[in-house]
Amino acid sequence: MNLQVKVCLLINFLSFTGCASSHSKSEDSSTLYEVRAPQTKSCLDPNAVAAMLPNVESLVDASDPDIRGETTLSQDNCDKKVYLRKKHRIIIYRDPTALEASLNSIVSTNEQDSAFTPDCLAKAERDISLLDVDLAAAIVAESRKKNAWKWNDMDIGPVRWLSCKSDKVDYYKSLDTFVHESTHGARQENCLYVASAKTHFCLDLHKDLPSRNLAAYKNFPFTNPAEIQGYKGLEAAYFGSSEQTPAMLFDELNAYTAGTAFYAGILDSIGRSAIYRDGDKRTTILLPAFMTYSLRYLNRVRREHPTLYVQNFDVNSKNRSFIIQLLDNAEKSDASWIRAAQKVGDRAKDSESWFRKEYQAERAQLGW
Repeated sequence: MNLQVKVCLLINFLSFTGCASSHSKSEDSSTLYEVRAPQTKSCLDPNAVAAMLPNVESLVDASDPDIRGETTLSQDNCDKKVYLRKKHRIIIYRDPTALEASLNSIVSTNEQDSAFTPDCLAKAERDISLLDVDLAAAIVAESRKKNAWKWNDMDIGPVRWLSCKSDKVDYYKSLDTFVHESTHGARQENCLYVASAKTHFCLDLHKDLPSRNLAAYKNFPFTNPAEIQGYKGLEAAYFGSSEQTPAMLFDELNAYTAGTAFYAGILDSIGRSAIYRDGDKRTTILLPAFMTYSLRYLNRVRREHPTLYVQNFDVNSKNRSFIIQLLDNAEKSDASWIRAAQKVGDRAKDSESWFRKEYQAERAQLGW
């Protein structure tokens, strides 16, 4: 059975990075593992679960090698099984609304799970609605509609992105992550939900296009070693597998655009106390990086795969017009963050400034 291993990385000095196929693990990260496999029966197929479980157990053991543990079944439903192993909970589940659906799994710690409550989810949705920042509530509503079957599930629903028991800074950062992941959640296959247009824009990309790994830098000229390590960890997560398609890259661009606009709105509405810790410490804004990665990918395809470039991104193609819209939206979102940050006397981090310069150079080179 083919297993696709997904690792969601939270690179601490940077920002939430979302889910990316990878087998790597940064030492400076928290990890949430997902494994997917085919499933065709209406309830969980015991054979498929049995085939998947050892792979998930190995991920748990790799994250906690000093503790030996047995796996015990804690909850057994038609569509979801919960196992306990060491300090972790392994949830294997499927979408009960789909006739044919993949098995999915999530691994978390018991400490994390104690914070995942209906009150936390309700508070987050209420706060996002009250903030009324740049269509964030519309994005969450669209994701809720698409994922109604799991929305209120405390094991596998969106409450997992929230930090209601943390301090103010972590809570508002988790709201940003919630909006980011809701943008992913509102996607329909290769059709991305663009809140400003109140519709889905669909990419029609040829399967022979190279993976988004083409966009990786691998080396960075930053003076801060922590920034270098952080971006190397980010690239290991996002550009570490041949399964990463270009559609996934543009999906990340769209999600970081929404999240950054929302984060800028939090800074405007609530002030420094919601974003900064110890005076001037804040999370890195990753949108400039993903704006640049998107253009770098297109430029490299143009140079190295000219026929595929013309087939997919010709001047009259819907793909090009859609991506231009995504880039324009991203520029507006980044500008909103810059304005909000300047109002409170914030200076851009070296990595943010570097990626913004790279973006301008890449866009001029592309000529779009």
